[in-house]
Amino acid sequence: MNELPPGDRDAMPFDPREPRYVALARDLIRGIRSGVYPIGSLLPAEAELSGRFGVSRFTVREAIRRLQEAGLVSRHQGVGTRVEAIDVRPRYVQYLGAIEDFWQYVKDTRLKITERASVPSTQASVDLPELDRDWLMFEGFRYQGDESNRICWTRIYLNPDCAAISELIGPSSDPIYVLIEKHCAEKIVEVRQQISAVLLTPEIAELMKTDPATPGLSTMRRYFGTGDRVLEVTISIHPADRFRYDQRLQLEYVGSGKG
Repeated sequence: MNELPPGDRDAMPFDPREPRYVALARDLIRGIRSGVYPIGSLLPAEAELSGRFGVSRFTVREAIRRLQEAGLVSRHQGVGTRVEAIDVRPRYVQYLGAIEDFWQYVKDTRLKITERASVPSTQASVDLPELDRDWLMFEGFRYQGDESNRICWTRIYLNPDCAAISELIGPSSDPIYVLIEKHCAEKIVEVRQQISAVLLTPEIAELMKTDPATPGLSTMRRYFGTGDRVLEVTISIHPADRFRYDQRLQLEYVGSGKG
């Protein structure tokens, strides 16, 4: 089994100002470029990396996802994570002016909560970090004007450390990340978004007052606080005719020093 250089065998001295998965990804890239993990070899399993670096498996998965997006590794079910390259490929990246840009329509819409529950991470519909307490789950829909003008179905998972805002979700017109920063002594330092095409389930279609199997757009956003803590995960599903997403892409040479 490949060994890390002597200074890297213990838990990493993470910089508290950056997410841990970023530091771990950078360390793995250093290992790939130095030959600790040569092209064609497999990275250690998630559990091994988690124990070696003193981080959660969620953090390990996020770090490896970064390497996969950069073209350095590939993941194969039942095999593992294989090193494919030592140089990061140029890629197109999206630039947003601020975190608030994710919520351009919040000021003109309202959130109606129809269900509240506490769920362990293992029973959530998305990948959540394992905590010693259940996550808080909220489900409902966002509307504009009156409740009949429904824009999207939404499900929110809230870190239990932010339970102080539970009763404000729905009645307050503030975005949830603003409530977190106002009432939980937390700061949202990063938001990661995934968008995919879906077909509406009969339950969501009924709630959105449209036909089952209607095409839709699913948006999942993860909100990170300091220390790589996931504070909120939100999934929103819009019928295709009720949402448009605009973005700007710019070529960036990641890790090469070229801008």
